[in-house]
Amino acid sequence: VSQERLNVGIRTVELRRTDITDGKDGEFCFYINNVPVMCKGTNWVPLDAFHSRDKGRYKEALEMVKDIECNIIRCWGGNVYEEKEFFDFCDENGIMVWQDFAMACNAYPQSQEFLEKIYNEASEIIKLHRNHPSIVLWSGDNECDTNLSVAGINPADNKVTRVALKNAVVDNDVGRPYLPSSPYMSGEVFEKKAKELVSQMTAEEKMSQLLYTSPAIERLGINEYNWWNEASHGIARAGVATVFPHAIGMAATFDKNLVNTVADAISTEARAKYNKSIEFGDRDIYKGLTYWAPNINIFRDPRWGRGQETYGEDPCLSAMMGASFIKGLQGDGKYRKADATLKHYAVHSGPEAMRHSFDAQVNQKDLYETYLWAFKYCIDNADPSAVMGAYNRVNGEACCASKTLMQEILRKDWQFKGYYVSDCGAIRDIWEFHKFAPTMKDAAAVSLKTGCNLNCGESYKYLIDAYEEDLITDEDITEAAEYLYTIRAALGEFEENRPYSDIGYEKLDSDENKALNLKASEETMVLLKNENNFLPLNKSEFKKVAVVGPNSMSHLALEGNYFGHASEYVTLADG
Repeated sequence: VSQERLNVGIRTVELRRTDITDGKDGEFCFYINNVPVMCKGTNWVPLDAFHSRDKGRYKEALEMVKDIECNIIRCWGGNVYEEKEFFDFCDENGIMVWQDFAMACNAYPQSQEFLEKIYNEASEIIKLHRNHPSIVLWSGDNECDTNLSVAGINPADNKVTRVALKNAVVDNDVGRPYLPSSPYMSGEVFEKKAKELVSQMTAEEKMSQLLYTSPAIERLGINEYNWWNEASHGIARAGVATVFPHAIGMAATFDKNLVNTVADAISTEARAKYNKSIEFGDRDIYKGLTYWAPNINIFRDPRWGRGQETYGEDPCLSAMMGASFIKGLQGDGKYRKADATLKHYAVHSGPEAMRHSFDAQVNQKDLYETYLWAFKYCIDNADPSAVMGAYNRVNGEACCASKTLMQEILRKDWQFKGYYVSDCGAIRDIWEFHKFAPTMKDAAAVSLKTGCNLNCGESYKYLIDAYEEDLITDEDITEAAEYLYTIRAALGEFEENRPYSDIGYEKLDSDENKALNLKASEETMVLLKNENNFLPLNKSEFKKVAVVGPNSMSHLALEGNYFGHASEYVTLADG
């Protein structure tokens, strides 16, 4: 449903019975432009807790709707349509509104007079709120039909309320853009900006932007940008930052809200570092806002060696934690606070030493239920900016040149709208180890044409050769560049007043984040067994504790991988 909300220019919305529910009575589905959309919604009923004049409870109810990730609200009865605040909230948060109002239901209908009363009421309401893009459907309350029956009029035959409402909509709601979210939330504004910029580039300039080390285009006022940035559990490889527990530890909290809060703190530090780097004109690696995290691969074998980066072996838990991390990192404002990337797509769980040539053979059931489930969930529910293709092959196809994974599943079935990036060196693997292409030039061409928009590595330097030999077209290059520039626009890079520029360096490694880090660390601890109630230790009985092993004094053991540097280290022995 979240992907359907991104569609621009919606013109028809229909509620009808559907085969999805086997045609059972009372089970319906929304159809937007004849596409079935299953909705997660709530009835906004005329109760004091929801839309009374008690603004405290009213706002509390609005936040509740947001917390449950509701994407449609059916409003009926009462006077909710008088509340501008309600519709503004839905506009800003991409929540669709089905406005179902009880028109003149307290009066027995008297044919033409009743129809005119309904028409006038509906017209006034529609004119008042027709500029709110969140409203996608008007309807009349069933109580009106009940009153028709009481008055001796058969609703099925006369359809008085339906006729009145239809006339009111036709006369008063013409020309309103039926967008289930604002242009900013739908990405329309950023896509337009991307097309404007890319249309001014030469073919060579566009190809240069498809490398992770994207050079400046000075004549267009475009700065250089390095897409490679890491933030698995804090801003990594860029100096001092709060080093939060690694992903496997966060998974052990079973607290997705905590994961979301930690990711939000990481994105605040990301903006603080970015703002300071821009101030000094430093746009080098690990200084940007496009982060290649989270890792939602399934941790099936501890011998892999990178399980600490993941949320464990359970696809459901990995999906929930991954989605919460993405939402926290990217934020919910007009512009993205930072960008998240799902990796590594797909079936990438070792063996690490063979990752550049390994062919993961997996049946369809295991593929969809184990390895792809978390990816789909995160795309449907968290709108990540990117997906990173893995080094390996899956059922014979290299992950960065797989029509099955990239075109059929990701783009067609899942309707993914972000950019696709190769793992670092993965396109070279297509030629060197997978033997999927005869030369580097061919590997670059097949990867681009299959849908890999960004190359971490140097393989896309060969796109010029591929272009000159007609292995790729200008359309292939343009499409990839537009995906990337939509992301840069959504981050506010091209705005005169850059968003989040007020986040200062004092937010980095702050006391607030240290307290959050301590809380998160405490929540990660899992006591598997407490034989004979041995813990807690009796201080009067045990005077000393022996700390044994090479990790007891190791800073590296505290950092994990993809790590930043803490301002203070407390080893196990120190503690």
